[in-house]
Amino acid sequence: GFGWSGKGYSQGTTMFAKYYVGELLKQGLTHKQIVLGFPSIPSAAPAGGFVEKNIREEIYDFYKSQGTPIGGFMTWSINWDMSNNYTFGKENQEIFN
Repeated sequence: GFGWSGKGYSQGTTMFAKYYVGELLKQGLTHKQIVLGFPSIPSAAPAGGFVEKNIREEIYDFYKSQGTPIGGFMTWSINWDMSNNYTFGKENQEIFN
């Protein structure tokens, strides 16, 4: 994806999310208003966009270390997460606790 600056960042990477969140903060949203949505399993988005737990941790930890932890992560469809024993939700709970 391309950020507003015209720089390209690959979807599903830490840099993509950092840039996107940074731009939302510049637009006036507070860090707690920002919740990033991702597919909960790779097959939920065959074209890409699935983000592994370690990348979600990097995103959260980066903003937490700056004193502006984001509000959370959400899945595009709880049914996909259910098909994988709610792994996405459980992982996110671990990240935010």
